[in-house]
Amino acid sequence: YAGITKSFAVTPIAGNHDYSTEGARPFREAFLLPENGGEQGHERWFSFDWSQVHFVALDTEVIGPEQAAWLDADLSANQKPWTIVYAHKPAFSSGEHGSDYEVRQVFHPILQKHRVPLVLNGHEHDYERTTPQDGVTYIVTGGGGRGTRAVGSSTFTAFSEDVLHFVQVEVHEQELFVHAIDGVGREFDSLRLARNR
Repeated sequence: YAGITKSFAVTPIAGNHDYSTEGARPFREAFLLPENGGEQGHERWFSFDWSQVHFVALDTEVIGPEQAAWLDADLSANQKPWTIVYAHKPAFSSGEHGSDYEVRQVFHPILQKHRVPLVLNGHEHDYERTTPQDGVTYIVTGGGGRGTRAVGSSTFTAFSEDVLHFVQVEVHEQELFVHAIDGVGREFDSLRLARNR
C-alpha cells in the first residue's frame, strides 16, 4: 500500500480476503483507521466526516446486532448534508456472487430509514448501479486490479458492465455526481443525485 498512501488519504474497509488471514488483523495493522465503532467494531466498522460528507464504513464480514445498532445510532447523530456508506459485499448485485441477503436484511432498512442516498460496494469484479431501492442507490465498483468478471442484470439494475474502471464522486451543496470512468478515460456511466435531507 505504500505507493498509494503517499499520494492521498486511504480509509478502506476489510473484505472477505482480508478476513482469511487472522481475522483481518494484518489489514487493520497496515492502516490507521477510525476507532469509533465501539468495542466490537474497533477498526472494523467506523465513520468519519470529510467536508460536507459523513462517510460510514460497514464490515460485511462481521454482521450482527452490535453493528446494526451502532449504524442506526451513528446515522441518527449525523449532522452533515450528505451521507455515503461503503462496504465490501453488496446488498444488490447481478455479478458472480450475487446479492448478499444478510447485508440487505440487516443494513438496508437502516439506510432507508436515514435516507442514505448512496452506497458503494466492491466484492464483485464488475460495475453495477441500481435504480433507487427505497431511495438508496447502490453501486458495485469492483473494476480495479485483477480483471473483470461477467455481470448480468436484475430487476433492480439501472446499468451494469464488466469493465476495468474507477468511480469518482463529486459533491456539491445540493447535488452529488457519480462518474464511472473506464481504463481509457471514457465516462461510461454517470449519476446525479439531488440532496434529500
